[in-house]
Amino acid sequence: MGSARGWTLAGGLLAFAACGFLAWTACTSRWVMDADEAVHAVEGLRRYDALRHGELASFLERCYLPDRWQPPVQDHVRWYGIVHSLSLVPSFALLGPGEAAARLPGVLWLALAIALFAWLAHALAPQGPRLAAFAAVFLLLSSPNVLSFAPQCLIETCSLATCALAFAAHVRFLERPLVSSRALVAGAALGIALLAKYD
Repeated sequence: MGSARGWTLAGGLLAFAACGFLAWTACTSRWVMDADEAVHAVEGLRRYDALRHGELASFLERCYLPDRWQPPVQDHVRWYGIVHSLSLVPSFALLGPGEAAARLPGVLWLALAIALFAWLAHALAPQGPRLAAFAAVFLLLSSPNVLSFAPQCLIETCSLATCALAFAAHVRFLERPLVSSRALVAGAALGIALLAKYD
């Protein structure tokens, strides 16, 4: 019992330390945004600006129509899903438009992904579920790509978290497949994942 709690505590501390460090990095770093970061930041800023000026119709329209269907189509924008840019809106509203506000949601998406990975490992490993959850957290946080993408204004951690959410919802559905609400949640989670990244 004690060792099981130890794995839970170790996984929680590891996740907290990693996300805290990455959040600090996102908020204090002064590196110049590269082209991809800038594109995503501008998309979120456009949506935030429309809402700030009370232009709800423009906000909704910009989520789907002009850049995607009407000429001239901006090739660098039309393939990006809308979930990440929508997640930037509350960050801009709380922290004001800026690089820290644009980068911090990536760390929050990673925190959600960590929680979902831990839950999935716990649910899928009946023998030693807490050790499995710790291993999932450790392996996720040992990926250089995860650590480098998280404190940036990029869609990678958003797509990782939403894919994990879709998988977790599917696992919950398989536990009781005759419950229609679980099927609905699993389908909605998959739809969100598809709106998170173009490929």
